[in-house]
Amino acid sequence: MDDEDAYQDWLNRYENVLWDDQRTHGAVCLCHEGCAYRDWLIITGPRRGQMWDDERAGDVDLAASTANDGSTLTFGRWYLNWLNEAERTVFKTAADPSCRQCLPSWLVPPDSCQGSPRTCFTGCPGNMGGLAGPVGLDAAVQLG
Repeated sequence: MDDEDAYQDWLNRYENVLWDDQRTHGAVCLCHEGCAYRDWLIITGPRRGQMWDDERAGDVDLAASTANDGSTLTFGRWYLNWLNEAERTVFKTAADPSCRQCLPSWLVPPDSCQGSPRTCFTGCPGNMGGLAGPVGLDAAVQLG
């Protein structure tokens, strides 16, 4: 066996271990982040409720997701982070005059807004404040 054959044999064994389906049993893939990177929610066992990063496409093994403070990221924190990022994206788009006409009216902040759009939407029926109930969150979680 020459060097190229030995390398190919090693690479095949490595990929068989890295991509074995049993490694993700007890987990649900919640998010595809692009380039085959994914976020998994562990739903069984002692790590139930934790989020895991899947960067195997970049030859990085599965690993527990971590928050900014270094703690393991739970589903609740992951989801609230996702909502906050989605909200920032919407408000950034809504603040751009060229994009305002592309958004539904309930996402466009009022012209009288004197602070962050989050503040201006608080308690506005039909705007972001009105979304809390339908998605199962109270206004303090979504807007606070």
